[in-house]
Amino acid sequence: MSQEHFIGAQAIYQKLDRSNFEEDLKDAHVIQLRDQLFQLLSQKETTYHKTVVERLCMSLAYIALHTSSVCWPKSMQEIITYGSSYGPHECFFALTILKNICITFDQKMFS
Repeated sequence: MSQEHFIGAQAIYQKLDRSNFEEDLKDAHVIQLRDQLFQLLSQKETTYHKTVVERLCMSLAYIALHTSSVCWPKSMQEIITYGSSYGPHECFFALTILKNICITFDQKMFS
């Protein structure tokens, strides 16, 4: 596993996990971060370790959960479309994001 990839993915995840989305993140920055995360996952020339993929997907799950009423209202639809419009890797990523949305919602929203 590339240590740099893990450190970067973990840093993004931790920042989102600790963020107060309403105060910390602006709509334009959230959309840009979301697009960058999808772009990282879709890079064909780079193969990430499963832990890095999991952290990137968890980050996208956080963004989807916390911004669906603000700047990403069709988050679920777009994640499903992303998974069904490309190849098997993107389908796996979309399912991992959706799984993490469920886990995060259960753990964070009801704790």
